[in-house]
Amino acid sequence: MIKRYIDKLFGRRDRVTHKDAKPVVYGKDKHAIAREHISKCARRTCEELQKAGFAAFVVGGAVRDLLLGIRPKDFDVATSATPEEVRSTFRRSRIIGRRFQIVHVLCGAETIEVSTFRAHFTREADSEHTDEHGRMLSDNVFGTQAEDAMRRDFTVNALFYDPVKEEVWDYVNGMKDLKARKLVMIGDPAARYREDPVRMLRAARLGAKLGLSIDAKTREPIAELRHLLENVPHARLFEEILKLLLSGNAVECVKMLRELELHHGLLPLLDTALDDPDAGPFAMAALRATDERLAADKPVSPAFLLAALLWGKVEKSLARFEAKGQPTVPALHSAMHEALDAQRESLAIPRRFDATMKELWLLQPRFLQRGGQRPFRLLEHPRFRAAYDFFALRAESGDAPRDVAEWWERFQRVSPEAPPSPRQAQGGRRCARGARAGRGRVVTHAAIALGSNLEDPERQVLRGFEEIGELPLTRLLARSRLHRTRPVGFTDQPDFINACALVDTQLAPRDLLEGLLAIEAAHHRVRAIANGPRTLDLDIILYGNAVINEPGLSIPHPRAHERDFVLIPLGEVWPGYVIPGAREVKDPGSVR
Repeated sequence: MIKRYIDKLFGRRDRVTHKDAKPVVYGKDKHAIAREHISKCARRTCEELQKAGFAAFVVGGAVRDLLLGIRPKDFDVATSATPEEVRSTFRRSRIIGRRFQIVHVLCGAETIEVSTFRAHFTREADSEHTDEHGRMLSDNVFGTQAEDAMRRDFTVNALFYDPVKEEVWDYVNGMKDLKARKLVMIGDPAARYREDPVRMLRAARLGAKLGLSIDAKTREPIAELRHLLENVPHARLFEEILKLLLSGNAVECVKMLRELELHHGLLPLLDTALDDPDAGPFAMAALRATDERLAADKPVSPAFLLAALLWGKVEKSLARFEAKGQPTVPALHSAMHEALDAQRESLAIPRRFDATMKELWLLQPRFLQRGGQRPFRLLEHPRFRAAYDFFALRAESGDAPRDVAEWWERFQRVSPEAPPSPRQAQGGRRCARGARAGRGRVVTHAAIALGSNLEDPERQVLRGFEEIGELPLTRLLARSRLHRTRPVGFTDQPDFINACALVDTQLAPRDLLEGLLAIEAAHHRVRAIANGPRTLDLDIILYGNAVINEPGLSIPHPRAHERDFVLIPLGEVWPGYVIPGAREVKDPGSVR
């Protein structure tokens, strides 16, 4: 008792047992990981830390996925070095985080997250570090590699790979469990779920995603403890649900949630997806479509999926309001607000998704209006493609007329007019004044700059080319090479991949801009700081010969004439076009 009081008084922590446990080490002839499968940046990070005298390993999900033959999305490194020691080892690195500091090591466009080995919680949990339900509030203590392995959730996530010696280190029998295709909790499952109830959702996600059976002892406490999810902060719970839905195995994940009885009350929209005989088929069709897009390496929109999962509630409320005599559009507005408000009572969807979800819902009745100029006006809408995909999925699942969806598919393939003369294509004045699609509509050349330095920038830019070409009334004519450039302004960030697209478009400048913003949103673009990192940045550089200075829209782009990373790609897709004030660029290798 006295010792515990003194330890508490002086901040001493009694660390977990197995502090000095020895791992089972598997040589390169005992596992399937090839050193070349580790990213260059992760290998370099481990090599440099080991040269500096520290232990350093690739750890966690990347090791697990490589052993299963899956290509990891990213690589994390765990080390015995403190954050300050890591920072002093790498010139291009920065310490982030308040609750527990980690270091981002930058190698060109790639960022490696480096964390110091952490210890587990104290043997006897106290009120300072747990809440009244046993949930851990803090476990920020540096420890040994063995302790770092023991604090992780599942044995398959606690494997360490040394890319220098090409060895896998295993403290918790993770290799055996992986070969047996089992998901096993480290330690006492009930205690670990109390520390972090989100682990129950993670068990469902990993079991479904990786095709692992959940160990009986790991599964057993879930039925008794699933109510603890109610105590998890909504933002963190929503983040985990989003990971589950965007895992690429959403259908299997949702089935696993039902098997573990974790779906009831967690998200009413999941209740609908699984239990509602009317709305369920469409919700499951949306989940399958999301899985298929991810498998094809195409971008997906969380707002689209959330809108699909909530559509059943919106549709039922719409019918009720219309039965009371409300016109369709006001009734739809009432139904949307009612569905979102009901969802927020249990788990609020972040408001950043609201606008896109509402647009998708509001456009649905317009697909039934095919007379006069209405189809052309709908085709012009920046959200048309996403809204049509939504309508087509509804038709596929029996929630909308299939013949109407087929009509719209044919309508999109019909060219509204013959190509204009080159002079018209260069001018674009009628289009800039907002002329509608149809006879007499002017087609305009436009140049669009693309840039990315996050989440596999080359792939982000190549996807951007495809999605620009899919904009309504727009045709991709040419695309430049990809150029690696150094950041401008805020320099403590990865290098950029920059490029330029040349399109023919019948969209007015403002409509084209809205379409580009929708593409950015689908790539989860966040505008945190000026010239800061971004997943995908799209800018209209030129729109024919138009000169536009309006709030939020300036053409030509005001800084295009002074930036080589714009001028060089532009010259590749639009030779001979000279931006007023632009200097001559002689050396493409000098891109910056």
